Order: sequence, then structure tokens, then C-alpha cells
Amino acid sequence: MSRTIQMILSGIFIAFIFDYLIFLGIFLHYIKPNEIDIFYNVMFKNNQNILIFLPLSLLFGSIITYIKSQKLALGILTIFALYPVATLLISPVGAGAGEIILMKKDQQIVTKRYTYNGNIYYDGVENIFMSDNIEKGIFKIPKNKIEEGLQ
Repeated sequence: MSRTIQMILSGIFIAFIFDYLIFLGIFLHYIKPNEIDIFYNVMFKNNQNILIFLPLSLLFGSIITYIKSQKLALGILTIFALYPVATLLISPVGAGAGEIILMKKDQQIVTKRYTYNGNIYYDGVENIFMSDNIEKGIFKIPKNKIEEGLQ
């Protein structure tokens, strides 16, 4: 029983380290350069996917707990998981990952006054950050002002 609890807790801890690095790369190279007005913690919380996080936690916990050689377990985690995730700290890789994960291309948003056509850079809980095909730059649209929702 205690070995199972150790596996779960150590897996969650390791998975949070990887999540932190993934979202840090996206935050530094996608959110900040596009001047999207959100905090790191908000972005991290809003974009957590439990269906990916839990299996990875169990996998990482199993590697740490059940492989007898600690050097082998650390080597497996480092080579197959940490290095690919750490590449998100490189500017073009982090920006590309941010676009893949967060950007929605060619969307239409209708408010009481305007219809916007363009790319959604970040769809948050309260606001949508979008660039219109006509206007330059990214602007914020409060979700309570959207009439018909996303098209």
C-alpha cells in the first residue's frame, strides 16, 4: 500500500515539474511576446488537462518507484521526457507550441457592436485575446460582451 502511495505522489510531483517547464516555455515565448494580459498561474490552471496529467503521473511514478536502479530511472526520465520538454524554453519552439496548443485560427466573434474575424491567441475564462484581420495587434474581448459565441 505504501509503495502505491509513493508511486502516485512521486509521479504527481515529477509530472508537475514537466508541466511547469511546458507552460513556462509557452508563457515566455508565446504569451509575453504577444502581450497577452494574463498571469502565469491563470494560464497554467486554465489549460491543465487531467486526462494527460494523470497517466503521465502514473507512468513517471512507476518509473521512479519500480525500477530498481535509480540511475536508470533518472536516465529514462531525463532523456525521454526532460530534454524534449526543456526545448520549449528555446524561443521558436516555445512559440510554436503556444500556437499549436492555444491559438484558434480563422474564428468569428460577434458582439453587440462588431463582428471580428481573425485568430484567437488565447481563450481565457473571462476574456478572449484576438487579432482581427483588419486591425493590427492583439486586443481583448470580454466574454460577457459576446452575443453569439464563437462561430
